[in-house]
Amino acid sequence: MTGNSSSVDIRENSAVTMENCSIFKNNWWGVLIMQESTARLIKCDIKEDQNNAFKDLSCTVEIKS
Repeated sequence: MTGNSSSVDIRENSAVTMENCSIFKNNWWGVLIMQESTARLIKCDIKEDQNNAFKDLSCTVEIKS
């Protein structure tokens, strides 16, 4: 049972949106959990500016079946 893993740009993948996720932020790292029938665990490296605003996300998606 190996899950498929791939890199995803969260800004360009319509299936991965902030509205569909619960965001748990801890310093520069965040974990986004998809609330869909096919559970996806998304580990994100979050880069922020000085105002703690999102600048970039480097995400890994594991599709569990």
